[in-house]
Amino acid sequence: MPNLFPEPRETILGLQSEIRTGIATPYSITAETLDRIMRHEMDVRAWVRLYQAEALKLAGEQTVQLSEGNQLGPLAGIPIGIKDIIDIEGSITGCGFEPFLQNDSPNIATATAPLVHRLLEAGAILLGKTTTTQFACFDPTETTNPWNHRHTPGGSSSGSAAAVASGMCYAAIGTQTGGSVTRPAAYCGVIGFKPSYGTLPMEGIFPLAQRHDHAGFFTRSLEDARLLWNICRLTNPIDSQSRNQLRIGNLNHFFGDHAAPQMQEMMQTVLRKLTAADHHVEQTGEDIDFGSILDHHRNIMVYETAQNHRERFEKFAQFYHPAVTSQIQAGLQLPMTDYQASCEVQDQYRAQSDQYFTDFDLLICPATLDEAPSLETTGDPRFNAPWSFLGLPTITFPVQLSKAGLPLGLQLIGPAGCEDQLLEDSILIQTALKNS
Repeated sequence: MPNLFPEPRETILGLQSEIRTGIATPYSITAETLDRIMRHEMDVRAWVRLYQAEALKLAGEQTVQLSEGNQLGPLAGIPIGIKDIIDIEGSITGCGFEPFLQNDSPNIATATAPLVHRLLEAGAILLGKTTTTQFACFDPTETTNPWNHRHTPGGSSSGSAAAVASGMCYAAIGTQTGGSVTRPAAYCGVIGFKPSYGTLPMEGIFPLAQRHDHAGFFTRSLEDARLLWNICRLTNPIDSQSRNQLRIGNLNHFFGDHAAPQMQEMMQTVLRKLTAADHHVEQTGEDIDFGSILDHHRNIMVYETAQNHRERFEKFAQFYHPAVTSQIQAGLQLPMTDYQASCEVQDQYRAQSDQYFTDFDLLICPATLDEAPSLETTGDPRFNAPWSFLGLPTITFPVQLSKAGLPLGLQLIGPAGCEDQLLEDSILIQTALKNS
């Protein structure tokens, strides 16, 4: 059974300490993690392919280098997974698409995506490629939720979230166009961090809808997410304030209206605890038309998906799964003028997004409508897609278990470009919830 609140040894920072003190080595950590994969992968099915020999070889080399007194990168000895829409030089980028997954695949990467390269340069041990829904759309994969194998891990970054939750790696990279980082993280009870639009390198990542596409991180702790962010970011660090009291905008309108009763109860408990910890909580968002945002998000998503797949779809339509097919067909039928109008609306919303934070340090809402549903779906992204449309940074972390024993998560949203402060504030909020 996964752990909703991991012990130090289950985090990157904890492993760093063990490596420094000689309790563990890169090789012992990697071997132990691969053994865990062998024991759990049959049930979870989080991986498309593993680089077991390469991982053990690198881990062994790092172990020798450390024994000789050499300094290595901050991720030395840390096993990670990469979503299989992201390029690794010499390896298939499968995208959950059968023609790409064959041994004679036409989609073998000629270079490693810069985002992955930064992690590898920092010493990370790449264990393999994690499962993705086909082309990062909505059709479920075979991956199951580590908390209950009859439930979905979410999508589209299904394998990345499930692998981290089950201890089969200590961090993983995913992508989000609608809710594909936040939702799987919430369903699997791990940290999901989606930085602002354009703040992580996206080259070498198979596109779905470029105006919405983000990369993000799955980790076991907020501190680990901050570490990965500082390694991979395109932006310069911004000094964050260490605040004792936060001004928190509660997005009860729309989110409260659509959340399941147990999510509403969770939010009431969260808000009560935050108020008791002397944070100022006030309802906001009544003037934000989330229904309109979701409509424009969909227009852009289906249109750009159709353009990205038009030629391939004509040749290989029989291999496309139903949800991807539906999205492409909808995009082919959408007039370009409607797409352009939605792009203009998106630009206006993004330019004005700072106004949501005039009176608040951050916004808060449930990460999902409810606990993870059954395996027939990847869940509903409507609580996440607005932030992909707006390009704002979001963090989700687990708060409690549902009556059925599945994780329930909280979602925090910050101003564009303020990842450092959002991470700092998220740690403060998580601490307040744990200690009350």
